[in-house]
Amino acid sequence: MGIAIAFFASLVCVAGETAQTWNVVLDVAPDPAVITDASIRERIVATGSPWRVRDIESGVEMLLIPPGKFMMGASVGDADATAAEQP
Repeated sequence: MGIAIAFFASLVCVAGETAQTWNVVLDVAPDPAVITDASIRERIVATGSPWRVRDIESGVEMLLIPPGKFMMGASVGDADATAAEQP
């Protein structure tokens, strides 16, 4: 895609700003060519937030990641991982 990707669980307003003052909506619905799992697309749509926005001040594009759980870091026993990469 060639964009800087950040994630956000929802469009959180900062210091009383509305979403329209800090971002430009680029895509409301997730692109099936990018989000190939239909259940994840449904979870993104269910948030009611746009899928892809650009921060006006920084120009950084962000993709919405639906709420849920994930394990950050390498898998336990991964021989290529350093101690700092373990969950």
